[in-house]
Amino acid sequence: MKYIEVDGEIWRLSSGYYRRDITIFLHRHVWEKHFGKIPKGHHIHHKDGNKLNNDISNLECLSQSDHHKKTWEKDDGTQKEIARRNIKKAIAWRKKPEAKPVLSAKSKKAWLKRNYEKCICQYCSKKFESRLAKLAKWCSKKCCKAFHYEKEKINGMASKQSNSTRA
Repeated sequence: MKYIEVDGEIWRLSSGYYRRDITIFLHRHVWEKHFGKIPKGHHIHHKDGNKLNNDISNLECLSQSDHHKKTWEKDDGTQKEIARRNIKKAIAWRKKPEAKPVLSAKSKKAWLKRNYEKCICQYCSKKFESRLAKLAKWCSKKCCKAFHYEKEKINGMASKQSNSTRA
């Protein structure tokens, strides 16, 4: 294994990157040393594509989508092929019975991490909280049913009126 020392710390070469441990990468450390904390959702990109060249002049901070665009732009086809194979493997694994408890646990964990947001019921105007604020429209099933009942009632009247004007 290859090791280097930077800022009095030992960095080990692993999976093409220098790391201090599994989650601390040298290129991110170098960027943060010069520019401070990396904004959430951003990646540090090696401009020349060489993951071992961690000189600050070779690093740039990009949004996740811009980073992926640049990475795929330089791809000679091998990365795309690896991604395709991995996607096929993931799809096959998800169909196996042993995947269900793993995926279920991950989904539950993700759901519990979601924050509650304040919402207003479209039927009764009562304030309530939901983890799905963008989708939440009613504070209860009762309000949901009442809303749809009234909507159907109004639509039914409108269609009866349009039928009577035609006759």
